[in-house]
Amino acid sequence: MKRLSFVLLLLTMLILGFVFVAYGAEKQIVNYWSRKTGPDQVVIQEAVAAFNRQHPQIEVKFQVMPWGAAYNSRIRTAILTGQPPEVFDIAPWLGPYFLPYVQPFTEAEFADLGIKKSDYAAEAIEGVRYGDRYVGVPLSILTLGLYYNKDLFQKAGLDPERPPTNFREFLVCAKSLTRDTDGDGKIDQWGWMLGSSLNPNAWLWESILASNGGAILNKDRTKVAFEGKPGLEALQLLLDLAYVQKVAPPELADPSKSFVAGKLGMTVGGIWMIPAYQDKVRFGTVSLPQFGSKQPASWGSLDVYVLPKHTPSALAFAKWMAGPEGQKYYAKTHLPARLEILRSPAITAHPHFSALAKGIGQVFIPPAHKDLMEVYDRMWKAIQNAYGKSLSPQQALDQAARESNEILVKK
Repeated sequence: MKRLSFVLLLLTMLILGFVFVAYGAEKQIVNYWSRKTGPDQVVIQEAVAAFNRQHPQIEVKFQVMPWGAAYNSRIRTAILTGQPPEVFDIAPWLGPYFLPYVQPFTEAEFADLGIKKSDYAAEAIEGVRYGDRYVGVPLSILTLGLYYNKDLFQKAGLDPERPPTNFREFLVCAKSLTRDTDGDGKIDQWGWMLGSSLNPNAWLWESILASNGGAILNKDRTKVAFEGKPGLEALQLLLDLAYVQKVAPPELADPSKSFVAGKLGMTVGGIWMIPAYQDKVRFGTVSLPQFGSKQPASWGSLDVYVLPKHTPSALAFAKWMAGPEGQKYYAKTHLPARLEILRSPAITAHPHFSALAKGIGQVFIPPAHKDLMEVYDRMWKAIQNAYGKSLSPQQALDQAARESNEILVKK
């Protein structure tokens, strides 16, 4: 019965178009709230504009706001007060936070929407599944990668077509790239730099944690698990790059700005940074090198469209964005979830996207938990405290663990 209702909604989507054309009916408004504040914002705005042109009976209004706890809280409040957006995007680990307030999909409803599991990357489908329900529509896979300046590699005597694939190679490159270029006795070109924001620096630390065999939460997701040896070694590695190896400045800075200015040899960033660097610097990209001792590992995420209610116009928009046309836009800034586009020349022939796509097998998606962003905030504070030497690495992690566990128990 439920599937019949869903099919009727899809038929209504078609009827809406006929009614609008025949009788000049009022447009159906789809308010789409997004946390895309990076370079990918422009590309998704282009996709929205294309959808609106092709669907004159629907107008999607794209509204961007800063991501984080305030974004999540604003959406929840809007839903509870009866004024939710028709569509909003989230990271997959926030599924448990929103499941009580939205209308998820069954596998049959996915199929009716044109989303067949075999047509999409398994990581994307599994990332939105909670039991027999799917919290939303997976649109893309996001990964971290190592960006490196090819011109600086060449000047340092490094092969610009052979980026590092493990920590030993990374350190060799970082030492060669760290230089006093003007001879004043001060380093003005760094091999590496830790940034001043949670994104992506806390996720880099989490990647090294996972590469060491650790995890951010325990198996039943009731307590954190990052304060042990794998997490301590991951944090110490980042500190040693600055204070022991001296290939990074001892203060947190803005790596993307230094990278574009030609003052930084290597930086870690999300796949969404590719448009920000293109045409500004001659750079290469590679999957995150194995920094830890156990296995390759790289933090990853998904872009997920969530619908508080399955209205015909919202379903039409989600279906278009998950289909071939919408996924071609995602291929300009993310790894599209639809295999047809992920395996197309848009990705495989692209010098940067292809390199990151090769590393999908090492990508892990953080555990789903409604309070994970608050744990990330404490984690990032620990990294800052250790980097600034206000606390020892172990003290910083222990403090973050205590505060995080209080949150996990309380809520």
